[in-house]
Amino acid sequence: MSARLLETSWILIDAPADVVWSTLTDFASHRTWDSYVVTWEGEAKVGSRMKLVAMADRRREFKPVVTEVVPARLLRYEHRVLGGVVLRAEHEMIIEPDDGAARCRFIQRERFSGLAVPFAWKAITSSAGPGFERMNRELKTEAEKRFRKP
Repeated sequence: MSARLLETSWILIDAPADVVWSTLTDFASHRTWDSYVVTWEGEAKVGSRMKLVAMADRRREFKPVVTEVVPARLLRYEHRVLGGVVLRAEHEMIIEPDDGAARCRFIQRERFSGLAVPFAWKAITSSAGPGFERMNRELKTEAEKRFRKP
């Protein structure tokens, strides 16, 4: 049972890492700027269970658990179906500051494993992949707007 990786392109955001982080982890505000994750509840705290509602090809609800938090650098969470035997999805959002500049790079990665992956991979890549990319662009727009706000 091998894992498969879904990864977005890096996106350059003209805002410092702490602004991108605060935008990303302001979960209640996602409904106002994020057309992919339209509901995001929970805390960026290891062990916290979150509730995410994503709009891709259809509405999908997930209740992952936060597994790692490095403020202004990394948010990692994991979603399991039947203990991870059927599906295990490890999602990470990475922020890389551009040293000496008020900007950073952002990427999302998700590793999928489990019995369902070979059968669901095409559906996963055709819905989640474009959704992650769309969210990246919208995060860029929102973080840059917050950074430039007087």
